[in-house]
Amino acid sequence: MLYNKAHHSWPAATGMSNADAFFRPCALRCVVKKRGRNEKLPIKLFFILSVLCLVGCATDPTYLNPKPEEAGYLVGSIGKVITGEYKSPHSAVELYLRKIGTEDNVRISYFDPIFIPNSGDINEGGNRYEIFSLSLLPGNYEIYQTRFYYYNGQVEKDYYSKPDFSLPIEIEKGKMTYIGEFLAHGLWFKNIVGFKVPGAGFFEYNGDKLERDLPIINRKYPKIKTHVLKRIISDTASPFILTPLEVLEYKSELENNP
Repeated sequence: MLYNKAHHSWPAATGMSNADAFFRPCALRCVVKKRGRNEKLPIKLFFILSVLCLVGCATDPTYLNPKPEEAGYLVGSIGKVITGEYKSPHSAVELYLRKIGTEDNVRISYFDPIFIPNSGDINEGGNRYEIFSLSLLPGNYEIYQTRFYYYNGQVEKDYYSKPDFSLPIEIEKGKMTYIGEFLAHGLWFKNIVGFKVPGAGFFEYNGDKLERDLPIINRKYPKIKTHVLKRIISDTASPFILTPLEVLEYKSELENNP
C-alpha cells in the first residue's frame, strides 16, 4: 500500500481501487484486510481495517511506570497534518511500542476528537504536535506498528499497519532518550460513487527537533529533568514511517496516478 523500501518501488497509484475505498457497514468486530492492487509485490503490505470499536481493556505492561529510581524516559513529538491535500482527519494517530521479547504494548498517541479538537503543544506550518513522555524500565524496545483511527460521529474506522516492523530504541536508567518527531499524513480516496472519503495514512519521520522540543519537555514534564540522549533513527526501515524524501516521492506517485 505504501512505498516498498525493500524493493525501492511504488505500488501502482494509491494501492487501492475505488471499490476498495468504499467500506460498507458490517457487524461488530468485522475485520477486513485491505491489500494493494499490485499482487506481484513479494511482500504484500496492508492495513487491517476494523469497522466499529474494538471492545476491551488491558492492564499496563510491567515495564511501564517503574519506581522513579529505576526509570528511564522516552520522549519526542508526535503530530498530524491539519491542512492541505494530505491533512489527517483521524481522531487518533498512534505508534505502538513494546519491550523486545514481550507482547504487551504501550501507545504513543496524538488524540484529536472531532468534537473536542486538540490544539497541541506546537502549532507549526499547518501541523500540530504534542510532546510525549514514557517512563520505562531500562532495556531494548521497538516501535512496531502504526494506528489511524477515524470517527466522525457516525462512521468509525480503525487502521493498523501489517506486517509488524521494528524501529529499535534503547532506554537507559536515569536518562531521557529523545527520538525525534513523527508527523501523520492522511490518505483520501474516492468511493464508488465518486465522493472523497478518508482512508488510513502514514507517518513522516522528521528526526531531530530537540531545540524546539526540549523547552516544552522541561515545562510539561518538570520532574524528569535529566541527561538527554539523542537517538535519532537513521533508517526507519518501515513502509509505514517514511523519511521526508520518501514522502515527496510517494506524493509525486499519488499525484501522477490519480
